[in-house]
This record gives sequence, C-alpha cells and structure tokens, in this order.
Amino acid sequence: MTAAEPGVKSASAYYQANIGKVTSIQDFVGNYRLLSYALDAYGLGDQINAKALIAKVLEGGVTNPKSLANTWSDSRWKAFAAAFDFVGQGASFISSTSAVKTTTADYVEQQLESDQGAQDVGVQLALYFQRVAPTISSERLIPQGPGLRWVVTRAGAWGKNIT
Repeated sequence: MTAAEPGVKSASAYYQANIGKVTSIQDFVGNYRLLSYALDAYGLGDQINAKALIAKVLEGGVTNPKSLANTWSDSRWKAFAAAFDFVGQGASFISSTSAVKTTTADYVEQQLESDQGAQDVGVQLALYFQRVAPTISSERLIPQGPGLRWVVTRAGAWGKNIT
C-alpha cells in the first residue's frame, strides 16, 4: 500500500540507487535526500538540519559505550548509528543488501504510520506500539517520545507515573 505510493517509491528508488556511492560520513550527511530518507526511517526526520550533531553521532559509532549514540536515552539514535556504522563496519556495510532492505522497510513503515496518523492518531499510535513494544522490557526503557508512553499508560500495562 504505502510502498507503492509515488513519493515513497521515488524516495526508495533514489536511496537504493545512491547509498552505494557513499564513501564517508561527510558524503552521507552532505546528501540531503539520502540523509533525510535514513533519518525518516529511524523516526528522526525532524533532525535533518542538525547535520553537525548527526555527524558526531556517526563518528562516535556504537562500539564505545561512551559514544553519543550509546549515552543518549533516545534509543532511536543508537539504532540509527548502528545502521550507518561507518566507524565499526565501514561504508560498504551501509549499502549491503540487508542494510538497504532494513532501512527501506523501516522507511515504508514510518511513512505508513505518518499517513495513517493524518487520518487517525489512534491508528498511528497503534502502529507505533506494534513496531516498538517488542523491544521494551521494562518501564524505564520506554522511549522519550510521548506516543508509546501514552499507549502504555492508557492500556494500564504500567502505572501512570512513568517518567
């Protein structure tokens, strides 16, 4: 459904055709369309103008426990840094078949959530919950964003005092 929409199809085709040309963090951060696609795939699309911050996250990688991606409470940054692990895996890693497939699937899923959210916020939250809930094992791991916290507290899974 969403993958076949012209905008999503065009963005995915561009990403798939061009991610293999990226050889460095600077190349990646400097290509607005690739970076925007990647950020959207990991729910970080609103950070597109924070290029220095994005570069710093990528330069820190994920192998060092003190890296920026590993020290932030927002797990989306760690997932993003792991998917685009220039430092630990090299530039060829981000254009591997499995990496491209994962990022493309995540992008399509994010677009579906956004599209559905434009019509019904409850559906958007349900899709978000379905995607993120399997990764949550305790209330302290609930992401910073209010979406999952709202669903969990309304469902009564944990107390309303989640911070």
